[in-house]
Order: sequence, then C-alpha cells, then structure tokens
Amino acid sequence: MFIQTRDFVVPLPRLLCGSLEPVKENLKICKLEMGFRENELQHIVTVIPKVLKANKRKLTQIFHYIHNTMNIPHDLTAKFPQALNAKYLRIKERHLFLQYLDKAQYNPAKPNYISLDKLVSLPDEAFCNEVAVATPKDFELFQKTV
Repeated sequence: MFIQTRDFVVPLPRLLCGSLEPVKENLKICKLEMGFRENELQHIVTVIPKVLKANKRKLTQIFHYIHNTMNIPHDLTAKFPQALNAKYLRIKERHLFLQYLDKAQYNPAKPNYISLDKLVSLPDEAFCNEVAVATPKDFELFQKTV
C-alpha cells in the first residue's frame, strides 16, 4: 500500500508521536475482520486518517452495523469512509427512523437512494428535511422511543 506520509501527518500529527501498534492493529482489523481490499483501505485511511487511531471496538461496532444491519457493501462504505468515524448512536437512530418511515434504501442503483454520506454528516434538521422528509419534531419523538 503506497500512501504519502504527509497524507497522515498533516491531518493527524499524533501519528508521529505514538506507538504504531494500534495503527497496525486497526489496519489488520480493516483487512481481515472487515474484509476491505487494499485499494478500499488506502482510500479510507487517506480520506479519514483517524481510522488508524480509532478505538477498535467502536470501529468494528460501526462497521458491523453499517455492513450487516443496513446491508451496505464494502465498496459504498469505502466510498464514504466518514461513516466509520461517525457516532454509532447517530447512525443507528437515523437508520431506524428511515426504516420506520420505510425510506431506508441505500442501493444507488435503485430509486430514492440515500447516501451514507448524507446519513452521517448532515445536522439533524437538514437530515430530517432533505433525507427523511420529516419534521425535526417527528425525529425527536421517534428518538424517545428508541
């Protein structure tokens, strides 16, 4: 895997100071446990270098939810790696809300596709208006039931 050192050092200077064991461990988890290919992994760590120092349990929990519960394939997760850096509860609540509204459709080849990027990165109000097409109050009430 060929990646420029500056691609990591600029956004995450702590990488230079700490042990490389957690980095190696996370790379191993991403390849062996999560099943990302070399090129996918290279894209992920180039876009979101924090994945290299992320908490292993949190990283695998988020990946397994996205991959196994939401049925989002590796290539889409690699395309929007910011999801691996998002809060688990945010992903879960938003997915369940979309499921409740019967709008949880993450396949870009089908109509009404919802991008993983929009799911995790938009503020709640924009998520409700643009993605869920519901009011923030509806989402708030739903969150109390989860």
